[in-house]
Amino acid sequence: MDSCKLVLITANIGSIFEDAATMLDRWFHEFSEHLLRHQPDFVALHCQELGGKTTKDSMHLIEIFIDKLLSCTALNAFDRVRIFCDRDHTAVEKYTALANFYFVSRRFTRLVELYNFKDRSYMVVTGSEVICDRLEEHPLARKAKFPKDFFPNFEWSRKGFIRTRWRLGGRPFDFVNIHLFHDGSNLVALQSSPSVYSLNRRRALEFTLEKLDIDRYDEAPLFIFGDFNFRLDISQLVQDLDAAKEVEEHRLSDKKKQLEKVVYFNRAKKPILSIGEKAFDLHENHEQFELLQNYSQYDKEFAQFERRLKEVPVSFPPSYPYTESVHDGHSYMKTRCPSWCDRVLFSQSSEQLFDPRAPLYYGVIGADVCMGDHKPVFLGVSMLLPDSRQSGGTRPSSSDVFRFVCPTPFFFGGSSGLYEALVGPPSPGPTAHQ
Repeated sequence: MDSCKLVLITANIGSIFEDAATMLDRWFHEFSEHLLRHQPDFVALHCQELGGKTTKDSMHLIEIFIDKLLSCTALNAFDRVRIFCDRDHTAVEKYTALANFYFVSRRFTRLVELYNFKDRSYMVVTGSEVICDRLEEHPLARKAKFPKDFFPNFEWSRKGFIRTRWRLGGRPFDFVNIHLFHDGSNLVALQSSPSVYSLNRRRALEFTLEKLDIDRYDEAPLFIFGDFNFRLDISQLVQDLDAAKEVEEHRLSDKKKQLEKVVYFNRAKKPILSIGEKAFDLHENHEQFELLQNYSQYDKEFAQFERRLKEVPVSFPPSYPYTESVHDGHSYMKTRCPSWCDRVLFSQSSEQLFDPRAPLYYGVIGADVCMGDHKPVFLGVSMLLPDSRQSGGTRPSSSDVFRFVCPTPFFFGGSSGLYEALVGPPSPGPTAHQ
């Protein structure tokens, strides 16, 4: 039986735009090296926070990012490309800052198709296309921003998901890029187990899965990967420390008598844990998060979905929040509790198609270098495909190469300016880059 080697990557890239001159080249070097090592047939890169935290000031950086991606040497052998990029920050009620990038190697000779959700039919994929405007109306993708009532006590932020459906060699797959809510305050998260933020993330993920379940399209094996923002249960962690009689709690208030920080001391009167609104410090043991067995028991949020979703056992350190110092690829910032925010999850129907003859990889990209505050997380897996004689055969011949109509079909040649060649300039607006 044939198989297709997939590399599925999720990357919250918001922080690399803060120092784009340094970080973009570093990030793409690690990305390229990773692809060269694994030699996949199909690459799916799901990005969150495209353009950084202030997209309106960095439209030109989005173009640079996409141009560098398209010019990547490691992608020279990939002749079929689709990019779905939500860049219209002026559409506040719809904007998610998500981007889905898909690449198919010319080594993969089986037929590759994309699903048209409007016509409910598959279209043969050839050439390259970047789709950036009015993504919510495009027939080849389904985009949604989480409803405003999901944010009763929080600012309505750019969180949501983008879904595409592919058929690779006759086998359909759903790929969903998702970005869930972060923890606004460590002190609020400390108040309950599970935290109010955890409950809100659970509600949003349930909403997403229900949307996939109740739509009118046939079910397909699912991969959902993105920044789930899953956080460790710090309330339970502190309760366990207190139950073991290992700590003494000191609460510090500001001038307005508002709680500012909680500090926990050991028996020797040394601080071992300090928690503030945007502070989380384990003091001498802060880097002990490298030792998974100490903290993975507090990684509980995924457990609520284990009946519906699966995950390869995690054997890598928490993916967030790494220091943004370009010379340090291992240390965590002392702002949030280090957590496995970035994940690649899949349905049972997907797991049943894993090729048992091939190795399975689940880890981070750029483990030893600075990749921003999030390490990209990847799953490398080979998926079983139906016999080519039963699934429509191989890819189109060269005479059929433009059967899928693209505004600007383009094949890689390693040159610059590919972004503009594919998508053209951004829509005019008060803050658009000219």
